[in-house]
Amino acid sequence: MKTNYIYSQIRKISFVNLIVPLLVSVVLIIIFFRVPFREIIAPNQLYTAEDIDSVYASDVRYINISFDSLYYTGYDYIKNGHIIGYYYYCLNDNTCTFVLVNSEKIKTPKDVIKGYSMKASLEKQNNLIKQMISDFSKDLNWTADGMLSVSSVCYINELGYKTYLFLFLGIFMLVLSILLIRYIVSNIMYMILPGLFPACSKFKRINGDLKSLMRVNAELNNPDYILCRMKNMIFTKHYFIFMNYANLDIIPLDKIDEIHYYTLFHKYIYSIHFHCANKTKIHLPYIRRKNFNDFLEYMDSIGLTVSKSSAHSKKSNNTA
Repeated sequence: MKTNYIYSQIRKISFVNLIVPLLVSVVLIIIFFRVPFREIIAPNQLYTAEDIDSVYASDVRYINISFDSLYYTGYDYIKNGHIIGYYYYCLNDNTCTFVLVNSEKIKTPKDVIKGYSMKASLEKQNNLIKQMISDFSKDLNWTADGMLSVSSVCYINELGYKTYLFLFLGIFMLVLSILLIRYIVSNIMYMILPGLFPACSKFKRINGDLKSLMRVNAELNNPDYILCRMKNMIFTKHYFIFMNYANLDIIPLDKIDEIHYYTLFHKYIYSIHFHCANKTKIHLPYIRRKNFNDFLEYMDSIGLTVSKSSAHSKKSNNTA
């Protein structure tokens, strides 16, 4: 029994087409478990900063917190010459917790803010915070080490709660996941039922049925019927077959009405358009110049004319 060359090739293409989407899916799954979407959407509710270090130690990073009183340190967070936040602090059981308040919510800093609520991120003290604490301790006639010893190891950053970034990421991941699932399912179906592959659907539209695929296979399995091979293109006695790692197209030579091409990348890459029977169009992108010249020469030898796309020529003239 002779090999069904077309279906075998479709299964190989479908398998190769699954590799990248599956790898991307693994990356998406890792991102999904690494980014705490649920915690961002519904942050943990806190009514005091008293146990903020233990909350941080339990890997909670986003909170909704209310303060009885916040006290201004006198220091601002400046970025690119603009004040975007104010450093405040609160006291709980002789522990000082520093809070970075968004300047968009409080236009002018007040010495004391009563009953302030915010959604914020918990972040470990960085060098900038430590420098601010050092300067602030001098204002209080304390040492920097003394102030740090009574401070929380983390600080509360209202600027760090940027829901729109995570919302965009979530929507992007959702859309990408849907597209990946569709693509993966489609290629699995093509592996199981190769006749559903787009190339087979186009071939059926051109010929009216898929029975002629048996003839294509017969010609591909018979060296006497293979007239020419060039890179990803095969000419048999009755068919033109284009194959690469990602796609396959089969065109009966006697069903071709017109062939047009246009150039890309300064005439190094060519794109070929076939207009076939039953108003079927087949597009072959990214043919290299050497392969295209061989294709052009062979088409001319069998009496098929390949003309430059008039629409593309007109567009090129307008651009010039």
